[in-house]
Amino acid sequence: MLGSSTLNKRWVLAYRYADLEQDRPRSRFTLDYNVNPRLMLGLEYNSAVGELAFRGTYVLMAETERQPQAHLGTSSDRIGTPEGYQQYSITFAKAIPETPLAPYFSITYSEFDEQLVFPFGTTVELSPSWGLTAMNDGRKTHALVTYRAEDFYVQAGWIWLERWSLTFGFGF
Repeated sequence: MLGSSTLNKRWVLAYRYADLEQDRPRSRFTLDYNVNPRLMLGLEYNSAVGELAFRGTYVLMAETERQPQAHLGTSSDRIGTPEGYQQYSITFAKAIPETPLAPYFSITYSEFDEQLVFPFGTTVELSPSWGLTAMNDGRKTHALVTYRAEDFYVQAGWIWLERWSLTFGFGF
């Protein structure tokens, strides 16, 4: 998926505002540290509720011409869930050769739901700087459009296909 991992920087700081009625997901800061090409560690702070959560991603298998990328990840549970819940996932993603499409599928344990959910989606690379992602988080659908530059990204979201969000990320 598009976002902080698309910046080839050691540190990425991002802020998201979401036009949502729930307090927790409305205002979120993230700080991610790319330890190496396979490991990202970070923190997420949801300022409206004072929630601090751990984020992390470990690439188990890098994408090649024949195999998808597989990575383990954790972060706060999906947007719209109450504070204090984490999610844990394994995700498989593969760019389809000679197309702009890169679908993904996850098997995710949601602490809030106390069960597995199955997020999925596809990113369409519109150009080297622009991408469009259609996704389902295992319960609800979202759409994201992202502009990436060398040191920053901007992402506009349509959360639950009802409410907007805007994210700014900076790499250093």
